[in-house]
Amino acid sequence: MGIRPWAAALFVAVALISVSVSTTYASVSATGFPQWLQPVAEKTLNAVWSEIQVSDSGLDKVETLRIVAPKLLRGYEISSIEEKGQQIFVSFRSLETVEWDVKISFPKLTELGLKWFSADVNGIEQELLSFVKDIPLDGLGWADHSLREVILLVVNRRLAGWDPDILIKLDGSKATLQIGFTPRPPLILALDPVIDSGSIPIILQNRLKESILTGQSGLIGLPVAWSEQHKAEIEEEIQAFLLQRNTVERARARVNVDFSPEQISKLNASVESSKYSLYAWFATYVGTDEKYGELGIHLGRRARIFPDWNVELYGEFLTELNDLDIETRWGLIWSPYYRIWVGAEYSTLDDDLWWRFVYQGGYNKPYFTWRYSDSSNHDWGIGWKVNQYFSLELHYDDRDDDSLSLKVINNL
Repeated sequence: MGIRPWAAALFVAVALISVSVSTTYASVSATGFPQWLQPVAEKTLNAVWSEIQVSDSGLDKVETLRIVAPKLLRGYEISSIEEKGQQIFVSFRSLETVEWDVKISFPKLTELGLKWFSADVNGIEQELLSFVKDIPLDGLGWADHSLREVILLVVNRRLAGWDPDILIKLDGSKATLQIGFTPRPPLILALDPVIDSGSIPIILQNRLKESILTGQSGLIGLPVAWSEQHKAEIEEEIQAFLLQRNTVERARARVNVDFSPEQISKLNASVESSKYSLYAWFATYVGTDEKYGELGIHLGRRARIFPDWNVELYGEFLTELNDLDIETRWGLIWSPYYRIWVGAEYSTLDDDLWWRFVYQGGYNKPYFTWRYSDSSNHDWGIGWKVNQYFSLELHYDDRDDDSLSLKVINNL
């Protein structure tokens, strides 16, 4: 028996408003649907019931609901319907049994990226299968939007920064839900590595920087959100990568990595040798006529007494460009705490012993040095390491008439 004209009109009207209507009747409860789909079904049924309540057809309202509801909720039929006061209880059952399967397609990633991705999606097939296993194929027509929303929630919970590509393949009574993944902007477009070291010369720092740019290029194109999710693993990977470089191995260096996922991702790697220190500098002074351009080199041999205690025996050789006379400093310092050094040194310039304190700071951070001689002279500087190559320092030396000056240091 075909649906009556008035019922057809009602069917069309409800189909148009069922998605957006917000009714005050809300008197129909439904069972027989997956939990995530039940609110959608009940919203549709309540829209139908609201229309029936205000209609003047004079026909049995419950019977009208029995006729119209399966037309909207395709793939299901009503097994029972019961009216209790103002509440309608409707039970549904699926018209067909579908053999569902879920398959995950992995994006193109590095071996390590695939390892992280695989861990993130572990068990997702069974989770998604639990959503679709009871859905008839005809039900996809009206459940499609809600199914995509629930899949998106699952993916976002597991894989920040990835959008699911959803495809359903049919083969008779079998259906396969295929999920692919597309990275969602913003993406990592470039790496900006910085090697922060107070013991390794600039030329070797630059080699490590180049190694990171080539060896960690697999990070380019990854979603920023997903990289943030795996920030710790990325830092561990870069740390392990640097520890395998010859420069780091030979220096027996300690490596700490701080990775900041952005479109231009900052990567700060602190590399401090426990074996030696070697660096050079050229400095000029502003605000004094008593000092000239200065060229210096520092050579040190380190030993680790305890896990966090380094001792260094060093020599420094300095010359001012106006006379090229060389000042030699021999010293012994130890580090009771990270980047802090204390000790003493002998200077051939004034044949005096100087007590020394150094806080090295770090890249784009302040630093402080202080020397005090047995002759009660003070020599200190507080500065800022602007970048890998330059530092600005407010320098004080009470042996000079112009005791305070600005020191511009070029790290070589």
